[in-house]
Amino acid sequence: MRLLTLALLYPATCLVNQRLHDVGRSGWWAALMLLTLVVASPLSGTLASEAGLTLTGAFLTLLGLIPGHQDHNRYGPAPGSVRAGSGPRPL
Repeated sequence: MRLLTLALLYPATCLVNQRLHDVGRSGWWAALMLLTLVVASPLSGTLASEAGLTLTGAFLTLLGLIPGHQDHNRYGPAPGSVRAGSGPRPL
């Protein structure tokens, strides 16, 4: 189970970083989520562990509910504004 958790940690962090960039926030906010999970993991079954998992779940829920930017932000164009074939054309 721990091996599966470690295998899924990197892709999950990448997805959270992408979503943070969609709402105009730095990907470093994902480090807070990872820190919470790393601290809560060895304390399994304790109140601190439950609080860490609750905070992480609340963070991910809020991140999913916040609408992304409709225009460009400092991390690039809005995901819906890029269409297939609209990239740079070869010379």
